[in-house]
Amino acid sequence: MRIAAICAFPADHNPGMVSVDVALHHFLSRYGIEADVQMFNFVKAVEIPSAGANYPSISQRRLTDPRELEDYDIILYWGDFLHSWRYLNYDVRVVTPEEQRSDPGFLDGAMAALLLEGAPESVLRKVICFGGSLYINRPQHDANARYHSAIARLYSNARLTLMRDPISAALAQNYGAKGQTLGVDAAFLLSKGSKPDLAGPVGYSFGRIRWFRPIRLRLQPFARRLAGVLGKDTTNIDWLNVDQEHPSRELADRIDLVRRCSVVVTDTYHCAITAWREGVPAICLGLGAEYRSSTLADKKKELMLGMFNAGAFYLYLEELRGLIGGGAQARRYADLVNDTSVVEAVGRNITLATERAERRLLEALTGRS
Repeated sequence: MRIAAICAFPADHNPGMVSVDVALHHFLSRYGIEADVQMFNFVKAVEIPSAGANYPSISQRRLTDPRELEDYDIILYWGDFLHSWRYLNYDVRVVTPEEQRSDPGFLDGAMAALLLEGAPESVLRKVICFGGSLYINRPQHDANARYHSAIARLYSNARLTLMRDPISAALAQNYGAKGQTLGVDAAFLLSKGSKPDLAGPVGYSFGRIRWFRPIRLRLQPFARRLAGVLGKDTTNIDWLNVDQEHPSRELADRIDLVRRCSVVVTDTYHCAITAWREGVPAICLGLGAEYRSSTLADKKKELMLGMFNAGAFYLYLEELRGLIGGGAQARRYADLVNDTSVVEAVGRNITLATERAERRLLEALTGRS
């Protein structure tokens, strides 16, 4: 089997994006699927060296001519916001070299590569879309006849479409996707380690919240206050600060650090996913009052937790206004993470959702259930 996996360009090689790419290799290995996998992105070639047996090297080619996808058995769109209008027309431009993004045909190329605009239906029927998001699309984008036609043609012909959040799943059905369309983030498919040590410190990692400086200054004090209530030390996971030359090794180190924590407090989406996948409860911090227009919007974290009935683990930043360290909130969340039955219930929901998504992906790839 030959698989063309189209991924998002891993800007800054952050561990979250690397974990998504590694997860594909883990999934194939876990189910004994022998496949020749070539990864692509729309920006430029990427080479990420291996960090050991569980962290294979990642090689992405730049997808310059979508016709080369026709030679593959499966065309797999893997994660991120690849099919959202903002990614096509804005986010991918930001990280693309100047000589490419200034090309008058840039949008035409993006539509052809990421939505397979103009491709024959025989090619579209090879498509699997897994773990993507559309929830940042606006009504104006639905009203864009060209975009609507292209994405509807892609989803209505694809053999499987599984989105990573419930709003995107509903939108995918509006665009013609068939059957159940709710999956999980691809990072949940990364093979997890053995049972974590939940007697460790409170881990924290911040960096995604860049606005509202008075609130930003309360994030770390909240983590320290929570640790104090729990009788724990704190440790900085520093999820986003990585060595650009060794991103897979950095991912391995961050996962190891997360697994040694009793709880994680973070404003970073994939840091929270990593913690929950590994069995460590994670408290996400983010705005509640926010128009979801960016791929870095806080709403991504809220939607992820909500679909696993873990909304209680989302701390709205508005609650920290005017508070010194969030003492009341710290006590509330300490009670929550100390309730083993609640943490285990969320873990079960994540496991069940991931297993359902894996089964459907396995069937679409191989015909096995």
